[in-house]
Amino acid sequence: MSQRGRDQSKKSHQNDKKRIVDEAKKNIFDRNPLLNTAHQALCKNCGSRMSLIYLDYLKSGRFKLGEAETVEALQAYASSFVYEKEQATPIIIEVKCAQCESKNEVKPVSLEYLLFTVGKSRSEQIYG
Repeated sequence: MSQRGRDQSKKSHQNDKKRIVDEAKKNIFDRNPLLNTAHQALCKNCGSRMSLIYLDYLKSGRFKLGEAETVEALQAYASSFVYEKEQATPIIIEVKCAQCESKNEVKPVSLEYLLFTVGKSRSEQIYG
């Protein structure tokens, strides 16, 4: 990728991150059980358990966006399922272990999932 392409990608990431933080602060994700319940992560160094609520990290902006990856996703069509390739940009939360102080990365959801959730919340507010 050229320097210009990297700069545009970085600016896009900054805009996307700001949008997620803004939407989280507006409580858009508060009713999402994936984001608003406690999850356990294991430290990759010492194996101790760390408890975290993803939504806390989204609201505070303590996350970064990874590089977009192509993944296979199962899509429902009529009475069958089909695998399709789609882009997913991981949300990366860095957690410091309380026991050994090593840094651990957790990738709970993708940017695309969060943007879809924002759109769905907006349509439910309009029609609900």
